[in-house]
Amino acid sequence: MDLYGEGFNPVLVFNAEKRRRDMHADPDLARYRELVTWADKLVFIYPLFWGRPPAMLLGFIDRMFAAGFAYRDKGGLFPEGLLKGKSVVCVSTMKGPARYPLLWLHNAHKIIMRRALFRFVGIKKVKFFEFGRMESPKGRQKEKLRKVYRYFRTVAR
Repeated sequence: MDLYGEGFNPVLVFNAEKRRRDMHADPDLARYRELVTWADKLVFIYPLFWGRPPAMLLGFIDRMFAAGFAYRDKGGLFPEGLLKGKSVVCVSTMKGPARYPLLWLHNAHKIIMRRALFRFVGIKKVKFFEFGRMESPKGRQKEKLRKVYRYFRTVAR
């Protein structure tokens, strides 16, 4: 999916016509729900801005990973994740230094993605690729992209 190319609307709206309890059946998201349901592995490719994914991706997550689709409340401490058995690969790029994500503050997006989102909906296997200095002429972009290519080549076998 190319959220920008498809003109995806990331704005989460609740009003008299769009209620939170009905998010799992929003007809505007039917195609996306079908694709997520069909996939064994979800791959998110995004830049990091100020230590977090862009608003477009966060809006997609807010709208898509809804109760009734991605999880179900059981009345206990944690909900039942309805996306069990899937895995996730996150490939993020940034302009900043390659070691920047190692700082605890800028590692926050991994904590949010892994614990607050994917684990919550039942996805336990999450792999991250993070690449800094992607705008630098000496950023070794091809070498970095080869790592991702090799990973997917071995997964596809």
